[in-house]
Amino acid sequence: MAGALAACGGGGDDAASSGSSAAAQGSVTIPTPTPSPTPTPASSTTDTGTGTGTGTGTGTASTSEERLVLSDNMLYAPGDYFAYPAPWCTAYDSSLIIGDNIVDTISLLRSTFPNDVIISAMAPDHYPTAKGCGVYGYHYVAFGNYLSANTAATMQPRRIRDLTTLSLTFDMTLSGNGEYNILTESFVTAAAKDFSTKLEIGFLNHAAPPTLSYARTGTAIGTYVDPAGRSWTVTKADAFVIFLHEGGTDLLSGTLDIKDAFAFLVARGVLTGEEWFNGVTTGLEPVKGSGVATIRQWNVAYN
Repeated sequence: MAGALAACGGGGDDAASSGSSAAAQGSVTIPTPTPSPTPTPASSTTDTGTGTGTGTGTGTASTSEERLVLSDNMLYAPGDYFAYPAPWCTAYDSSLIIGDNIVDTISLLRSTFPNDVIISAMAPDHYPTAKGCGVYGYHYVAFGNYLSANTAATMQPRRIRDLTTLSLTFDMTLSGNGEYNILTESFVTAAAKDFSTKLEIGFLNHAAPPTLSYARTGTAIGTYVDPAGRSWTVTKADAFVIFLHEGGTDLLSGTLDIKDAFAFLVARGVLTGEEWFNGVTTGLEPVKGSGVATIRQWNVAYN
């Protein structure tokens, strides 16, 4: 979410950030999109693993398999699916120290990825105070491309009007004593994989109190009822379109028909249908304290 005091995202226009992997494989340089909130790494990877990035399991992997643990700024990108813990608020606040008061990990199994993923975050026990930060970061699993091209991906972006299927099936549980968001989002763009002109479209699976307040102050677009009969309040704040599930209640399992949501936005004049879909993510945004998202299933149907 763009804007200095945004509850989700919150990246400003003037920061430059870089991050180094905690793994021995090397470093990852993180470009700062403008004005996007959640910087992502360039297309290089710190661990390509041996998986294909097309996991279809739902938590059935052998317990003897060693989990790969990504620390802050470490990218795992074996194919169309990838994972990345991005503590991007550290670029705005010098008091935030990775490994000290900011500690985030994504734990995964190569054999079933993008299923069987555990996202953990630890942030200070107060809301972000630096201009440009509404949350402390965004730690996510992704399909396709997110704010930069994923060179390991074989999926090709499509114009919204040309989509046949675009849905996300997921199942997760949450824990932790802090406040955080679970945000599923896409950036639609004027040209494929060109994130210089973009609109952020996000679905709040779980929202912290400041995020609920932020979403409700946006310009009303309308009420969207999805194919499963669930109601979403849709608003727009800055360059961020927010889908708030049934008054702010959690949605932690089911199928999200993103193509249908895009069609709603076309009907409301927010989109034209000429925009490009590049990819989609689900991640945890720490707002204060600690949080854990255990994702048993996360799969995208796309054609």
